[in-house]
Amino acid sequence: EPGHPTLSYAGTESEIAKIKQRVIRAAQHFAKYRGTAFQDGRTENEDRTFGKRKSAMAEIGTETEQRKQFITETEHRIAELEQQIEKGRDIDERIQRIKERRTVGRTSPLDRGDTRRTGTERPAYRGTKDAAQRISDLEREIKQREQSREYSSIKERLEASRQSIAEREREAAKRKRHDRGMSR
Repeated sequence: EPGHPTLSYAGTESEIAKIKQRVIRAAQHFAKYRGTAFQDGRTENEDRTFGKRKSAMAEIGTETEQRKQFITETEHRIAELEQQIEKGRDIDERIQRIKERRTVGRTSPLDRGDTRRTGTERPAYRGTKDAAQRISDLEREIKQREQSREYSSIKERLEASRQSIAEREREAAKRKRHDRGMSR
């Protein structure tokens, strides 16, 4: 047609091939850097990973503080029990010395010379009975506290198991939601 330039298709096929190659390379570069959302070059995945680690560290810090408090309380209870045990041992040693004196025949000022009397003739010393009662009370209390500690330990393990199960269920729910979102 007059007035219209004539189109030449002779060199255009190689031009089209070059353009296709450039488009493919640009698409590859775009795919490679698609995740980059920050000017410093970090990707979203790196940032998410950092955030997860930071939140995990915060959880660990909180748990550590809670455990420190529990450990402090436990150490305090242990110290109290050790004091009570030591008092019980002291009382037991005193009772043992008194028994030894009586069997050997030594008289102490507290005995008032009654080592010559038989067991039924001797007056019952209130201090000895009280000490024996106190020792048995302390032994009972120690057993009860040991059982209480075992109960607390079992209770803590149960709670940890419950938390672990809940965490697994949350993760499974997240995976299901993520899988549903990917299939759409």
